[in-house]
Amino acid sequence: MQYLPSLLIPLAIATLLSLTPIVAGAQDYDATLNAVFHPESGDAEVSLEIHQKTGLLKQLDFSAPSSLFTKFSASSGKVEHKAQRLVWQVPKKGGKLSWRANLNVRKGSAYDTRITKDWAILRFEDLFPSLKSTALKGAKSNFTVNLSGPENWSYETRYGRAVDRALAIESSKLNFDRPTGWLIAGRLGVRRDSITGRSITVAAPVGSRAPRVPTLAFLRWTLPEFVKVFPTLPEDLLIVGGNEEMWRGGLSGPSSLFMHTSRPLISENGTSTLLHELVHVATRVRGGPGDDWIVEGLAEYYSLELLRRSGGLSNDRFDAALKRIAAWVDSSKGALAHPSTGADTAAAVLLFHRIAQELASGTGGNMDDAIKHLLGGRLGTSKVTRFELQASIKAVAGNPSTVLQHAIAALQNQ
Repeated sequence: MQYLPSLLIPLAIATLLSLTPIVAGAQDYDATLNAVFHPESGDAEVSLEIHQKTGLLKQLDFSAPSSLFTKFSASSGKVEHKAQRLVWQVPKKGGKLSWRANLNVRKGSAYDTRITKDWAILRFEDLFPSLKSTALKGAKSNFTVNLSGPENWSYETRYGRAVDRALAIESSKLNFDRPTGWLIAGRLGVRRDSITGRSITVAAPVGSRAPRVPTLAFLRWTLPEFVKVFPTLPEDLLIVGGNEEMWRGGLSGPSSLFMHTSRPLISENGTSTLLHELVHVATRVRGGPGDDWIVEGLAEYYSLELLRRSGGLSNDRFDAALKRIAAWVDSSKGALAHPSTGADTAAAVLLFHRIAQELASGTGGNMDDAIKHLLGGRLGTSKVTRFELQASIKAVAGNPSTVLQHAIAALQNQ
């Protein structure tokens, strides 16, 4: 597509251009997110400030459910709020949009967003709604974040430590960058280390049972094998620990993850929730229609396999773990499923183990090579399918997997 300077594009067309490619020499505008944490009211006071000279950014269309975001107001520019969405017509010189973000949000019986008088654990998405942006072609944001709250609170994010300084959000190919990933605020205990060239931060509230140093020790022996399979593990990684009423599991995000302190580094069945979530952080893919079992099964399979390779599990204990997993699948009638949890994910683990054995007995290629081929060059929003998995196996091994072929046929006959 030929590029036309923005001044030659009619305004009616320009306002429809959203998420367009960045071009050399494009003009920038400044975006600043300010968030003040208020434990006493259970929310945060948030504002977005836009500074621009030529009206590059035209409109922001937010997903704004009233259970999460309230009290929207703008210093200037038209604001329309309906059907759980808010649209802000950004003034030519910029302006300020303010709102309140609820930071006590339950999912079922537990919180996955929580603020107390001593700490807050959340994702940036809990402060800043997802959105669609409309801007002139070539426009690009310079985005910074300021976090503040009670005296003596500190703030850890995937972008670094935010105490008395603004955080710069890395640029992408989108015309509006927004902060993502987990963050933790409050009176924190923090441990840091450099492992396999990655800067690792483990942070949890003071007084929690989070195994900060054991987590770093665990990663020192497992990450060297991990990055051989998943070299896309980010250079900066934040691990947030939480207990009390938080969700009792692990949840991944961009360059970050949450781990409930009740989760052991290695479970009795030989798998590792931490390694499982790290696979999600490194791959950043989802399953295509009906194929969530691929991403969940791979994460769980490698959490077991990488422990074996790194010496955390003996071959005998590895085999015993597979037998227990097989018994669980049989007793619970686990099957390849979407979404994939529990015994269904366990069924996918057994499938990947059989595929790995099949490839190991062949004349070329292995499971690691097939997974690297499957994931190569993908963006974080990509979806993988059973047919792409089979194509990747054929590409590295020369032939498709008979084991996977039978599994695909069974899925199609369901």
